[in-house]
Amino acid sequence: DIELPALDGKTILLSLRADPELSPVPIIGMSGHDIDPADERSFTCFLQKPFSPEDVVFVLAQVAPLQTAGGA
Repeated sequence: DIELPALDGKTILLSLRADPELSPVPIIGMSGHDIDPADERSFTCFLQKPFSPEDVVFVLAQVAPLQTAGGA
C-alpha cells in the first residue's frame, strides 16, 4: 500500500528495485488515494482501492507469467 504509516509503499518499492536479487520480482501497488501517475507506473501492476476480487485475479494473471518466464 502506498500509504503505509511506518514505511510507505514507494520507499519499499525503491528499496526492492535497488536490490539486484529482488529487482525482477513483480510488485503490485495499491492505494485508496489519488497518486501521481508516474508513481503508479513504477509498479508492475497497480490496484486502486476499492477493488474487486476479479480485479485481483486479473492483476495476478498479468504477474504470474512474469514469474514463470523469469524463472523465479
